[in-house]
Amino acid sequence: EVFEFAPSVKEQYEALNGLQEIYVNDLTRPDVYLTLEKELGMGDSDNQRRDSLTFAAAQRQFDLGNHERSLEAFANYLEKYEDGQYEMLARYNQGRSALILENYDIALEAFANLCDLNSARFPDACAKGAKIAYHYAQDFELAQNLFLKSEKVSQSQEEQEAAIIGILQSAFRTQNDSLIYTYSQKVLSIEKLSDADRVFAH
Repeated sequence: EVFEFAPSVKEQYEALNGLQEIYVNDLTRPDVYLTLEKELGMGDSDNQRRDSLTFAAAQRQFDLGNHERSLEAFANYLEKYEDGQYEMLARYNQGRSALILENYDIALEAFANLCDLNSARFPDACAKGAKIAYHYAQDFELAQNLFLKSEKVSQSQEEQEAAIIGILQSAFRTQNDSLIYTYSQKVLSIEKLSDADRVFAH
């Protein structure tokens, strides 16, 4: 309504910022805001800007702990901008939201895809995906592959040892004799190995 009374440029942009707060941050409707911005001739709604605002709407809900809304918003972002500038962070936080909501199918897909895209940037995505694949989905081939990637990108000795044990457990399930032989030796070399894992490795 403020735009109908020919306000100053400053007032117009203040009103526009208010609309952005409502439609992007509160309602998670960046599409509506961008349409309004375009109709008012006050914004550059190129693809990069649309990408940024669509991601920002999802990230806002994630930061607020509104994980059901963030899950839907990240899915919307990834559908519209599959190769977007925030694709990897969107997948990571989509997986984290899904994990909190115990939606393990979506979490597994997000973490597995991210591990394939760039396991080095989000190393714990491989570990998270591997655990879900093994314990929930019982897709032991996938778990094995994700644990193998997790071993390579792990950031600590503890994470690496967890990946090594996961590889051996998965290899038994997939009957991969080569990995069983190699990783039995690796598991037995772990200094602080539990009795259960030691017996398993033998």
